[in-house]
Amino acid sequence: LAQACQLLSAHFGETSKECAESCFSYGKSLLELSMFDEAVGSLNSAISIIKERTKNIKSSKKSPSKEEKIEITELEALIPEIEEKIADTKDMKKEAEAKTKEGAAGITSSSVEGDS
Repeated sequence: LAQACQLLSAHFGETSKECAESCFSYGKSLLELSMFDEAVGSLNSAISIIKERTKNIKSSKKSPSKEEKIEITELEALIPEIEEKIADTKDMKKEAEAKTKEGAAGITSSSVEGDS
């Protein structure tokens, strides 16, 4: 998927809607693999692309077309959704770390008890 992001970027441009969608999908896939930090990075990339895309459309010399205005509205609506996914991902990472610590503590205490 990382290569897909690069290919989409080369084909559609770095701030294309397709690139943002690809980063979002990649982030969700990384989350499924419990690659929390990488998932957050990819999701943050999606937000950056969306912000840059909307800025570029708004700052063009001509007034945005009806389609571009719709695209801006749709893209800007995605940002809170992605930010929520980032917050969820961070929470999941904390939970996974806590479970790992609990498991390690359980192994240590049971091995000490077994040695008696």
